[in-house]
Amino acid sequence: MLDITYKGVNKWTALQQWGIQKDQMVCFGNDLNDLPMFQ
Repeated sequence: MLDITYKGVNKWTALQQWGIQKDQMVCFGNDLNDLPMFQ
């Protein structure tokens, strides 16, 4: 699988754009591109 996004865009920035806060979600990940979501 190939994941292509703009520089600086990741799952965490998408959640922020949607207005979802850290205390409103549970995170699951399996690769390095998931790290910003956990930080």
